[in-house]
Amino acid sequence: MKIETDGGRVLIDEDTTRAFYRAHGENNNCECSGCRNFRACLPKLNDRVKEFFGSVGIDDMAVISEIVPLAADSDGMMLYGGFFHVVGELEDIPSVTYEIPCCEYAVDENGNRTTVITGRETRYHTETSHHRLWDDFDIWFSGSLGMVPEGFPEPTLQLEIYAKLPWVLDEENTY
Repeated sequence: MKIETDGGRVLIDEDTTRAFYRAHGENNNCECSGCRNFRACLPKLNDRVKEFFGSVGIDDMAVISEIVPLAADSDGMMLYGGFFHVVGELEDIPSVTYEIPCCEYAVDENGNRTTVITGRETRYHTETSHHRLWDDFDIWFSGSLGMVPEGFPEPTLQLEIYAKLPWVLDEENTY
């Protein structure tokens, strides 16, 4: 599958992605109320959102690698950030170079720990711009990876989400 985006393309191997998830199943089984609420919302998502994820090889969004319940807004909706992994590549999308400090910890004679910057490391961040799939459900693709499932096929992309979903659990929302 080829997705045209902000000056470049995202090439997705949806068959290899789908085969991996069918063989390995759910990645995130956190039992906090925020994660359980996210999973409870999945069957109720708009068909356009479900169709998009199916088109990139994610038939069951419960395979999400990481979902973070960020906060409840004034309307009682939950704000979520998170990401999936797909087999694919970014093509002709510019990388942004940035530097991060390299740190070590030092402990003084009183046992206080301090951070000592020992240099800088160059990193590269490549991602597409946000794309709204549906009301309050945005996605983007990133070449920066975290928490990739063991054995996930390469080349790997991170499919990031930012979503606003209702609280559907029959328990108090403590966020």
